[in-house]
This record gives sequence, structure tokens and C-alpha cells, in this order.
Amino acid sequence: METKVESSHSDSDIKLDTPATLKGYFTQNRTKIPLSIIITFKSNGSIKGQGTTLDGSFTLDGKHENMDRFSYLLMMDEEPTIFYKFEGNIIDKKVLEGSMKGREGSGTFRLTEGTEDRVASWRGYTEDNGTKNYMKIELNLKKDGTLSGKGQDDSNSFSVDGKFDDTSVNFALTYENDSSNVLNYEGKFSNMDKIEGTFKSRNKQGSFLLWVDQETILKDKATQWKGYYLHPFEKGDMDVEFTFKSDGTLTGKGTDPHGSFTLEGKHDNFKTFNFIKKMDKDANWTINYKGSFTEGTVIEGKYTIEMLTDVFKFWLV
Repeated sequence: METKVESSHSDSDIKLDTPATLKGYFTQNRTKIPLSIIITFKSNGSIKGQGTTLDGSFTLDGKHENMDRFSYLLMMDEEPTIFYKFEGNIIDKKVLEGSMKGREGSGTFRLTEGTEDRVASWRGYTEDNGTKNYMKIELNLKKDGTLSGKGQDDSNSFSVDGKFDDTSVNFALTYENDSSNVLNYEGKFSNMDKIEGTFKSRNKQGSFLLWVDQETILKDKATQWKGYYLHPFEKGDMDVEFTFKSDGTLTGKGTDPHGSFTLEGKHDNFKTFNFIKKMDKDANWTINYKGSFTEGTVIEGKYTIEMLTDVFKFWLV
């Protein structure tokens, strides 16, 4: 929907012809990098700005469409040959969000003027005596430091309530079909997009891992991954293009030290997956892969070829 320039703004809105100081991050190679900028969206459709990141200061130059979609190049001051391309949308006149590309890979970014409520879908699992119980939660991290949400695990729906700060989180999970069964979770944030810790209840305890749901990034899109397999005599690096489809199938193609290959298989709603890897130079040369999503953008498991079984790992780039 097009943003109308003449509409009213709150004091924290991003406005035309007015410098806005934004803070946030961009991700690259699974690493979240802090970013601070002063940016101006001009009436003539141009964008100008400057800022700092871990590698130093930079300038930026770009264009916007009616304070809606935008793109700009970010160029490092001391090394002008290093630049990044950012493309995205202005959300509610307060947040810049989208994708970026640089010479070391692609990723996402998010910039905002201040503290705000953050509503996001999270996936993950608890682990108790070697058994994983997968879950999905719609979690609201509020600017007052409280959190709430609703979710579903492998068998039941539940609600959560708790507190968080910049590094830690704790909440109580209550099942809707048994309000007396309360699980207490304590964990630590990693880059605000992963939570890892322990849980306990009246009759069990274990560990848990949650990550921001990547389904919107992965579903029905060709995405680029890197990875490797281990073999008794080698570690084989792989470059793969995966497409995880809405109907539960997956396809792909890639290369490893032995040549090019294609992939075909299935995934269980971004929990587990299995596929067959076929080498292009010999259609009878097939390898069976089976594994799970462990951190949203990391998948790992075991492969089998004839009588040999060993491990593999992929991560989104």
C-alpha cells in the first residue's frame, strides 16, 4: 500500500526531508552486525546518509518510492571499493527492513528509531532424555520488558508469559488443556534471534532452543546454502540451491568435490527433511540424506551411501 506524504506523523515517524537517526543490524554469514545511520528521505525521491558499523564509517546514496520501497548503496569511507546494496520497505513509517548484498554474501537488515514491541513467530524444540518436542510460538516481546504469546507443540496448544532483557529471558508455559501443568523456561538471547536454555516442570526437565521462524524467507524460494559432509577420507564442501515448497516437497541442485548433482525429497513443515542426492555424471550414484532444522537457517543430519553413514551440515548464506 502506498504511503501518503500528506498523512500525519508522530514525533518518532520517519519524515520527508528530515534526518532520522536509526539503529539496528544487518546479518551476513549468520552473523548479526550492529549498524547506526543518519538518513534523509528527500522530496525528490533521493536518499542521502551516513553512519558507522564495526568496520568504520560510511556514506549511503539511493532512491525511494513515495516513502515506501527504497534501495541504497552503502560505501565504506576508508575503503570505497567495499560497498553493500540494501533494498527494502519502510514499515509503519518507523522501521526499515529488507535484504542486503555484499561481496561476502547476502543477508537481511532491520533499522528503527527506538525501542518498540516486537511480534514474531519462533520455532524450536525442547529436549528431554534425547527426545525432541517441536514447537511454534507467536511471541510478543514488549518494550516494557514483558513477553507474552501463544503456541503449539507436537501435541498441545499453550500460552506463555514472562520477562526479558538484552541478554536473558524467562517465562512460564501453560498448556490450555491442563492449567496445572506449568513449565518454567530460563534462557539466553543470541543476537536477539535465538534463545537457548533450560526448562523444568513438576515431573521433567531438559533443554530448549528457539529461533526466529525463517519460513517466510525459505518457503517457495530458491535459496543459497553452503555446507559439507564428513567421510572417513575427506571433508567435502558443498554449494547448494534449495527450494522448500509449500506442499512439503523440496528440490535443489549443487556441487561437491565429485561434480554437480540434483536433489529431490520432502520436508515436514520446516522441522525435519529427507532427500536423495543424484550425481549428474552417474544417475545410479545416489546418496540418502536425512536431518532436521536446528536453528532455522541451519540444517544437519546424517547421510547414507551403500554401507557408509556419516554426518553433514548446511547453512543459509
